[in-house]
Amino acid sequence: MTLTISVLTYRHGLRLYRWNRDNRRADQNAQDLTDVDAYLRQAQQKLCELAQTPSSVDDFAPLRPLRHLISNSADQSADQLHAISGKLREVVQRFDSYLATELTAPGVGDQRLQLRRAMQQEYARTQLQAVITKAQQTSRTLRRV
Repeated sequence: MTLTISVLTYRHGLRLYRWNRDNRRADQNAQDLTDVDAYLRQAQQKLCELAQTPSSVDDFAPLRPLRHLISNSADQSADQLHAISGKLREVVQRFDSYLATELTAPGVGDQRLQLRRAMQQEYARTQLQAVITKAQQTSRTLRRV
């Protein structure tokens, strides 16, 4: 009789431990997804501010920290972030290609070259915005699950 009660108490305690562990993990994943969504939203806002305007190194300064935060989030191995890490890595790659299109000071160099680079920059910005939108959709979907 005592052995049966001990085994049942042990099993109940083990079940409670697993339940607490799973809830704690789900809470951490939800917080991580909220953080990632905030980073993506900030990046989207900054990109909207830079829309259709040639940008130089100084204009890209607020984007660099966001790129690093998103990169760090992509490297995390949390359960739900693992599902979105591929999208985040693609966002980081697009960020790198967009940040590589910075323009030199106006009036320096050929105007056609400056115009071509500005058009490449705008194309890279729209590609980055598209990837960010896809990552935000994935994040929203994972938060509903």
